[in-house]
Amino acid sequence: MALRAIASLVLMFAGTIYSTGQANNCDFSQLRNQQRDAATIQRLETAWSEAFLRGDTAFMSCLLAPDYTEIMRSGELKTLKDELAVAEKNRGKGLKMSELPRVRVLLHENAAVAYSNEIVKNSDGKSQSRWYSDTYLWNDGRWHAFFAQQTVAESR
Repeated sequence: MALRAIASLVLMFAGTIYSTGQANNCDFSQLRNQQRDAATIQRLETAWSEAFLRGDTAFMSCLLAPDYTEIMRSGELKTLKDELAVAEKNRGKGLKMSELPRVRVLLHENAAVAYSNEIVKNSDGKSQSRWYSDTYLWNDGRWHAFFAQQTVAESR
């Protein structure tokens, strides 16, 4: 009798974990129907930006690889944990996405690089041009971002 009760509790607990939703199985609409093409990468870039502004760390945890690394404009290295912590601070703020710059995509076998140039405001309020790139790998039928870099561009 006790064994049956324990087994029931284990099954209930497992069912609760499984039913917690998208974070466990990464079944987000933005991640469905991925192809190995530029259009999919461009779509994922937009979805990532929107998720960051919403503070949707569950989605980002599915899109970004566990070993995700980013080199910031300052030269500082950031990890997935850092990216998720910054995004989480956006949760509930209702931040709106401005128009994204045109994203170019390079594809080579199981790798893709999305890159663009944009104007950003520095802490002193001055505008600055920067290049950024996001690198994706195709794995198990999906793209996963694993590396990003921001580079300050000289004014011309």
